[in-house]
Amino acid sequence: MVGGGGAGGGTEATSSSQVAFASGGCSGSYAESRLIDINGISSVSLTVGIGGAPAAGTSGGNGGSSVFGTYLTAPGGAGGTPGLAGTPGAVSADINSGTPAFGSALLFGDSGKPGFGGVSSSTAIGPQTNFKSGKGADSIFGAGGGGINGGMSSRAASGYGAGGGGMAVGTGSSIQNSGGAGAGGIIIVEEYA
Repeated sequence: MVGGGGAGGGTEATSSSQVAFASGGCSGSYAESRLIDINGISSVSLTVGIGGAPAAGTSGGNGGSSVFGTYLTAPGGAGGTPGLAGTPGAVSADINSGTPAFGSALLFGDSGKPGFGGVSSSTAIGPQTNFKSGKGADSIFGAGGGGINGGMSSRAASGYGAGGGGMAVGTGSSIQNSGGAGAGGIIIVEEYA
């Protein structure tokens, strides 16, 4: 199973001499259990982690945890950091990796992958292709939303547990904008007779 992916970061409004590019969201953590003896177990509560929601001008929303009773928990991925208005020429760091999976039946777990930071290739003001936002992190089940140049629409994650892509805007953007949505998680249960 995998937790929900974080949404990509949003961007602040920009002046005539500023641009903004945000980081992509992190993927949800992955968890796999050992065999569980179901004798004496009547039910197990399940929670499938939701994907992180985009937010204008600030960090993307965090993904929700996927939970299989007390046996397994796969935490959701963190949302991408926001794109602050500033002059071109900067590079933002990738987000930290996610929280490891845990639980009494954990056989194997993997922390969510970090979302990518944005980058600017030039200090020149004007061309929208001189900078791009960060890509959302891929999960074991899905692809993160891609990074974009200024003037493009943010990209949501596809598949389960992947992170949304960050937003990017050029000069003179009068409004705050949102990054791409994170993808919801998944729980797969296999029964052996």
